[in-house]
Amino acid sequence: MAEVSRRTAEERSIAELLGELSHDMGLLVRQEAQLAKSEMRGTLARVATDLVSRSRAKYYPGSSPLHVRLVHTPDGRLLGGQLAGREGAAKRIDVLATALYARLTVADVAALDLSYAPPFAPVYDPVVAVAAKAARSVASTAGSASQPAASTMGGSS
Repeated sequence: MAEVSRRTAEERSIAELLGELSHDMGLLVRQEAQLAKSEMRGTLARVATDLVSRSRAKYYPGSSPLHVRLVHTPDGRLLGGQLAGREGAAKRIDVLATALYARLTVADVAALDLSYAPPFAPVYDPVVAVAAKAARSVASTAGSASQPAASTMGGSS
């Protein structure tokens, strides 16, 4: 018997909005996952957080740079991401595509517990590391916004 899809109409529309692209440029692979540009149009503010990490544990032979970019709103909603590097980009883009589908925030992605094995990944996976950097940025922005403004008026009570 066929499994009946229990996804709601809203979940189906999100699935249709998601895009995943892969570009093989010789030795360099560039991957990106993002919400459709139609959803990002308008007044939605966007922030990019970038990080250059390693594809494997740095002491492991064959490790190469991996450039990671997350695109998110100032309050932490994940909108997309890009990876570029000689290896590891194709493996990691699926994490971002899944995070977008599940509507995870950058803090949610930072909390993921991804596998570690020196031949395949550093201790802190590049996707998790850039998400942690983005989450710190969101938290510091939110913290400064919630602080009461210093009074510029003189006098004492």
